[in-house]
Amino acid sequence: MILMELRKNSRMSLRDISRKTHVPVSTVFDKLRKLQQEIILKHTTLYDFAKLGCPLRVDYVIKVSDRKREELKGLLLHSTSVNSVFRTNNGNDFYVEAIFRDLKGISDFDEEIGRLGAKAQMFHIVEELKREEFFTAPEMV
Repeated sequence: MILMELRKNSRMSLRDISRKTHVPVSTVFDKLRKLQQEIILKHTTLYDFAKLGCPLRVDYVIKVSDRKREELKGLLLHSTSVNSVFRTNNGNDFYVEAIFRDLKGISDFDEEIGRLGAKAQMFHIVEELKREEFFTAPEMV
């Protein structure tokens, strides 16, 4: 229950979590400290990138030769446009979420990965329908 409340709002006070879960504040504190050591990877904030001047979100599925895989990985990990990178299987190497200010940024990024001989399939995200909702309700446990 504590994890679900944190997932809904990670800035919630211990007192509020205690009220919602009917668990004493001291227990919430102790459990939270243990969760932060074992389960919680990172506390973060989700942005509306369009309102920050970066309205274009593109997801890529990328395949590259074995000998260029590490070089592409380095490029992806250090690119300022890349928000998330995942290693994949089933004939592809990476799944990438990238955020751009304009079409030129997308074109420049495509050229960079193309120089390594990577084959990329891109998907323009038109509308976000659901994000970071897993494990926010008791029926999901």
